[in-house]
Amino acid sequence: MTRRLSSEALNQLIPLLGSLARLVARGSRVSEAQLRTLLLGVDLESDPAALEELKRWSQLLTALREQPSEDNRHATVEALILRGLPEAPVLLAVDTVVRNEGSPPPPKRLRASVERLDLGVLSPDQGATAEFEVQGGPGQVVVDSDQVWVTPQQFGAGVTRIRVEVKPLASGGALRTTLKLLTASETLEVPVVAQWIPPTVSIPPGALVVAPDGSGDFHSLEEAVQKVRSGATIYLKAGIHRLKHPLVIDKPLTLIGEGMETTRIVCDGEGCVVEFSGDGLFSARDLAFVHEGTKWGDAVRANKGEVQFYRCLFTGGVWDEANQRGGSGLWLYGTARGDVRECVALRNAGMGIRVSGKAQPALEGNTCRENKQNGIGYFGNASGTARSNLCTANEFHGIGVSDQAQPALEGNTCQENKEAGIAYFGRAAGTARQNTCVGNEKHGISVGEQAQPTLEGNTCRENKRSGIAYFGSASGTARNNLCTANKFYGIGIYEQAQPTLEGNTCQENKEAGIAYFGSAAGTARQNTCVGNKKHGISVDEQAQPTLEGNTCQENKEAGIAYFGRAAGTARQNTCVGNEYDGIYVDEQAQPTLEGNTCQENKEAGIAYFGSAAGTARQNTCVGNEYHGIYVDEQAQPILEGNTCRENKGDGIAYYGSASGTARNNLCTANEFHGIGVHKQAQPTLEGNTCRENKQSGIAYFGSASGTARNNL
Repeated sequence: MTRRLSSEALNQLIPLLGSLARLVARGSRVSEAQLRTLLLGVDLESDPAALEELKRWSQLLTALREQPSEDNRHATVEALILRGLPEAPVLLAVDTVVRNEGSPPPPKRLRASVERLDLGVLSPDQGATAEFEVQGGPGQVVVDSDQVWVTPQQFGAGVTRIRVEVKPLASGGALRTTLKLLTASETLEVPVVAQWIPPTVSIPPGALVVAPDGSGDFHSLEEAVQKVRSGATIYLKAGIHRLKHPLVIDKPLTLIGEGMETTRIVCDGEGCVVEFSGDGLFSARDLAFVHEGTKWGDAVRANKGEVQFYRCLFTGGVWDEANQRGGSGLWLYGTARGDVRECVALRNAGMGIRVSGKAQPALEGNTCRENKQNGIGYFGNASGTARSNLCTANEFHGIGVSDQAQPALEGNTCQENKEAGIAYFGRAAGTARQNTCVGNEKHGISVGEQAQPTLEGNTCRENKRSGIAYFGSASGTARNNLCTANKFYGIGIYEQAQPTLEGNTCQENKEAGIAYFGSAAGTARQNTCVGNKKHGISVDEQAQPTLEGNTCQENKEAGIAYFGRAAGTARQNTCVGNEYDGIYVDEQAQPTLEGNTCQENKEAGIAYFGSAAGTARQNTCVGNEYHGIYVDEQAQPILEGNTCRENKGDGIAYYGSASGTARNNLCTANEFHGIGVHKQAQPTLEGNTCRENKQSGIAYFGSASGTARNNL
C-alpha cells in the first residue's frame, strides 16, 4: 500500500491537473509513462503516492470523457474536490475534457423544483410563504415586486432551498410577478401569483366616530383627541380632516381611517401635522398625514412611547434650510419605539422616514420614494430594524445611516436613487443583509468616514458607479455579496479605508471587479472576480491590501493588476483565462506575490513593467500564451522559487533594461527558452533549474548582460 499523499505534495500536484485534462481530452488513454513525465515537472517523479494520485485523477477524467453527461460532469467535479483539489482548477479541467471531446454542449444546468408559485386566495391581512429548490448556480434571484421577499437571494451549483415571503395587499387585489433566476449563462423565470379578498369597512366596537362634515361623536379630530380617555379608538370617516393647528397627542390613542387614499389629516401649520409625545401606545392605520403650504414642518413625529403605523401615508414635509429642521414624512426620535408597516413616505422635502436619538423602531414593508433627501435616514444612536422596504427615486440615498446609528437593514430594495442605495457615515455600524441596490446614480452601498458595518449577502447591480464603495477610514466586513454590471467597480476601496472583503462575487462590471486606491488597505479573501471589463482586482496609488485565495478568471485585462506605488501581498490567488496577464505589476508598484497560480492567461502569467519591483515567490505560472514571468522596461523584481512550465514563450523573460534577481526557479517544458534575457536587460540568475524547454535553458540576446551563477 502506498503512503498517503502529504498536503505539500498535493499542492505541488495541483498545477498538473490542467495538463492531465488536456492529455485525456486528446482521446487516447494516458499511460503511466506519461504520468511519470508530468511528475518530473514538479520534482515528484520518485514519489509513489503522487503517481497513484495522478492515476486516480486520470481515471476520473477518462470516465468523464467516455460518458460526458451532465450527471457525470457533476460527479467528477465532486470527486476531484473530495480529493482535496480547489474548485477553480477542477472546473477548468472538467470543462477541458468535455469541450474537447466534441460532444454536444451540456444540457441546461439551471433548474427549479417548481414551474410557478400559486399562493391561492388570501384574506386582506394575510401574508403567505412558499419554498422551492434551485440548482445550477452560482447565480442570484431577482425580484420584480416589493411585495415579495426572497431568502437567500443567491444560490450555488448544488441544491439551494429558496424561501419566498409575500406581504399582504391590505386593499385587496391580485399579485402577478416573476422571480428571475440568473446565472452567467442562463435565465429561468418562476411566476408568482396570489389573490387577496377586498377588505370590508367596519367600525370597531367601542370606537368613537369623527366625520369631515362634523357629524359623528365629535365635531372635529381636535375635539375628539382632547376629550377621549386614554386608550380610546377614534374612527375617521373618509375625506379631509383639516387641522387649524398641529395636533399634539400626549396619551395612548388609536386612530383608524378608511384608507390612506381616502382619509386624510391635513395641516399647514409650522412644525408638524401630528406629534405624539406621551407614554404608552399610539396607533394609526389606514390614514394619510399631509403637510400643506410653505411653513417648515414634518408630517408626523414622535419622541417617546410606543408607536404603530400601519398602511399610512406621510407626505408634504417642508425643510427649513436655514435652521436645518423639518422636512420629514415621519420623524421618530428621543426614545420612540414600535412598528411602521406598509406605509408610504412620499415627496417630502427632507427624509421619507427619519430615525434619530435613541429611537429603535421596526420599519417593514414601507415605500419611501421621491423624497428630497433620504428615503430612510438613521442618526444619533438610533437602531432598530428596516426590513423589506422599497426606497426609490430619492434625491439622496435610499437608506442613510450616520453618526453612531447601528440599525439592521434586511431585504430592502433601494433602486434609482440619486446617490447611493445604502450609505453609511460617521461611526455608523450595524448590519445590511440581503438587500438589493440597483440602478442608483452613484454606488449601490457606500461606506464613508469611520463607519464599520457588516454587509452580507447583498446584491448590488447596474449602479452608475461601484456596487460597494469604501471611503475615509471606513472598515467593517463585506461578505458573500454579489456586485455585477456596475458602471465602475464591483467593490471600490478609497482613501484610508481598510475593510475585510470575503467571499464576494464581482462579475461583469465595467471596470475592475475589486479596486483599491489612495492608501487603502484591508484584506480581500476568497472573492471571485470574473468577466469584468478590465481587471479582476486592481491596486493603485499607495494602496497595500492583502489579497488571499481569490479567483480572478476570464477578465478582459489582467487577473490582478498593481499600479502607482502600490504594495501589499497577493497570496494563493488563482488567476486563470484572463485576456492579458494573470498578475500585472507596473510603474513603481512593489507587491509581494506568493503562492499564486497563474494559468492559461492570454499573455504572461506574471508581468512587470515600468520601475516595478517587489518579490514573486513560489508562484506557479503554467500554460500561459506568452511567458510564464515577463520582466520589461526598468522593472527589477526578485523572482524566487517559482515554477514556470508549458508556457508558449519563455519560462522567465527579461526585456528592455530590466534587472533584479531570479533565484531557485524551475523553468521546464516551455515552448521557447527556460530563461530568456533580451535587449539591455541585466538580471542576476542564480540556482535556477531550466530543463526540457524547446529551445535553450538560458539564452542571452542583443546587449543583454548580468550574472548567471549555479544554474542547472
